[in-house]
Amino acid sequence: MCAETMPKDSIIIGVDLAPIKPIPKVITFQSDITTEKCRATIRQHLKTWKADCVLHDGAPNVGTAWVQDSYNQAELALHSLKLATEFLVEGGNFVVCSAERGNGVGRR
Repeated sequence: MCAETMPKDSIIIGVDLAPIKPIPKVITFQSDITTEKCRATIRQHLKTWKADCVLHDGAPNVGTAWVQDSYNQAELALHSLKLATEFLVEGGNFVVCSAERGNGVGRR
């Protein structure tokens, strides 16, 4: 979606634990956002630039217990916030999309 809506000269970087199919006009790589290796790869691609937006899709691997899944989702959101503090331009946008798991989410 970002590739379709961002200005044509935008640098768009996608990171995921799973392989990402090629997306036109998007730099993608497989990595864990909790690691320094991931941060270093993002630095290489951005060079001296800062990101206008950091978008986290909130999609951890789910399927264990609700409490564990919820914890993992919150932990990944925190790691994406850490990335935003390093790479986001002042005044930029930080967006976290929440993955929901049916009835009862948030009702504990």
